[in-house]
Amino acid sequence: MSRTNSITDFIQHLIAKGDHMGNELAQLESWFENVPPADEKKGGFTEVADGKHIAKIVDAGIFTGGKSPALSFNFYFPHANRREFAYFNLGGGDVPRRILQNTLDKLGLKPQTIHAIDSEAKKTVGWTVEVTKKTKGAYKNYYIERVVERTAPDTKGENLTEDQIPF
Repeated sequence: MSRTNSITDFIQHLIAKGDHMGNELAQLESWFENVPPADEKKGGFTEVADGKHIAKIVDAGIFTGGKSPALSFNFYFPHANRREFAYFNLGGGDVPRRILQNTLDKLGLKPQTIHAIDSEAKKTVGWTVEVTKKTKGAYKNYYIERVVERTAPDTKGENLTEDQIPF
């Protein structure tokens, strides 16, 4: 007997006995049956859909782990409870440079040199932005449309000692 059948049989047994817990378990079972399966190719996560979204910047700076350095943003999409990374190439041709400049302009950042991009980008941590996501094959492109709110990162509680933590 499969585990699913034994759970269903157990719930039916509780309901037949008049046990209120059986009804609650039956409700839980129906909720789980209606959850769409995760896409295993994507590590079990559901990606944020293409389109415009509100996101919070939780990390930003220069990423040097790829083929060429890139300005990196870690976006948190609260409606999907999901984080996704966006990379804006610092090298390459005219198109990547235009996209990078457009991104900096939309954020209101004015780095004087390419070396200042990292420190300027880090100032955006905590900001809420409107982002457009467009998927083209295996590539996910993110475009910052506008800054919704310029707030500092939430650091409340980061410097508490063990005695100051209430639990």
